Amino acid sequence: MKVAGALQKSSEIMKMTNALVKLPELTLTMGNMQREMMKAGLIEEMMADTMDMMDGDDIEEEAEAEIDAVIFEITKGILGTAGPTANNPLESPETQEEEERDQIAERLQALKN
Repeated sequence: MKVAGALQKSSEIMKMTNALVKLPELTLTMGNMQREMMKAGLIEEMMADTMDMMDGDDIEEEAEAEIDAVIFEITKGILGTAGPTANNPLESPETQEEEERDQIAERLQALKN
């Protein structure tokens, strides 16, 4: 009798839950949500692809040339006539070491002659 009473209460709870949930409506809502999420994912992917296509490989070179042009215009050409500096902090240490080796090799060659 206890089991029968528990099953009866359980079935009543299930009926109330089904009345509240409305399974067909929930299924429709979940399907719509899935489609919208898929669209959003596709749109996001398309935007990412478009942005990647817009970024060219030589955009850095173009930006550097534009910066140089702006600096040349601001300084009225004075900076453009300046010679190269002796120590460029932007050069990598390997490049500086190679230059030092080349200078030492030139000095040794001059001493031999």
